[in-house]
Amino acid sequence: MTETALERLERRRRERDATETSHSTDASPKQTATLLVVDDEAPNLDVLRRQFEGIYRVEAFESGEEALRAIDGGLKAELILSDQRMPGLSGVEFLQLAAGRLPHSRRLILSGYTERKDLLAAINGGQVHQYVTKPWQPDDLMQTLAGALQDYRDEEARRRETLRVRQRRLFSMGALVAVSVLLALGLVAQKRQAVVEVVPDDLIVLGAKDLVARDWVDNIPVEEISVSSPVPTSPESVARGKSRYEAVCTGCHGQSADGDGAIARIFKLPVPALHKDGMISLPEGAFAWVTAHGIEGTAMKSMQKMLQPGDPWDIVNYLSDLAARRAKGGPDSGSEPQASPGR
Repeated sequence: MTETALERLERRRRERDATETSHSTDASPKQTATLLVVDDEAPNLDVLRRQFEGIYRVEAFESGEEALRAIDGGLKAELILSDQRMPGLSGVEFLQLAAGRLPHSRRLILSGYTERKDLLAAINGGQVHQYVTKPWQPDDLMQTLAGALQDYRDEEARRRETLRVRQRRLFSMGALVAVSVLLALGLVAQKRQAVVEVVPDDLIVLGAKDLVARDWVDNIPVEEISVSSPVPTSPESVARGKSRYEAVCTGCHGQSADGDGAIARIFKLPVPALHKDGMISLPEGAFAWVTAHGIEGTAMKSMQKMLQPGDPWDIVNYLSDLAARRAKGGPDSGSEPQASPGR
């Protein structure tokens, strides 16, 4: 049986998620894990190198200063193990500086019993994750490093999952705009309501991503998403937004917000995913950012060049006010603007 477009999109999503999961759960030390070792005593350094070569990629240095130069030159390490007592930078001082350069690394220190108090501040401050008492036992140190590597990979997996969820959330917000633009341009043949009511949210995201053929939504800075309009929804702002919309956006989006333009349709589609209680469902910050910066490869990029810094928020206020009045059966866009209730 021929695979439908929706089935194909769903299969791609499952394959992508399975690949990401498999990459994040392999805990083998040989998965290119690097152990950076610092000790000013060459015999100790040789012992550590011989013990862990073949298990980790070992990078050994005789001073913290030398190790920092290597890090500044591009060396990355999941694990950093340093002696505490060294001329020049002490182990704690080195690890504090290394933490600023490799913040996600797991940092361990070799220390004598008498030095424990000196390490508490560094451990409490997060620059040092663990200390190993000297003289160390090879098997104990092996287990300690294996546990530290697992901690690193668990944290990395959490970071990747957080990033993946955030990226999907960002694209989900932007995909609504993408779908409405495609509808307005006639690139999606389905009826408007069917796009949202038949296709699950994640498939809308994948479908819009495939059709637009670019990840422009990923460019919206996270901090911009939750921004509310700094411009009060006053009659003056609504009037400015109406004027700027009709002066600048007509070539891209129709003669007015009641016309057939792409932006206008965001506020006209009678489906909950795009239009709720007559108001914008896309976060104001995301909408304003896209309006201000445009979308590469679309007419909105040229429109962006004609807008002044404050224009996107006035346009947001105008369209919000227009949508609210339309939902209440109020005057259309040709009438005097009436500011929505203050935020």
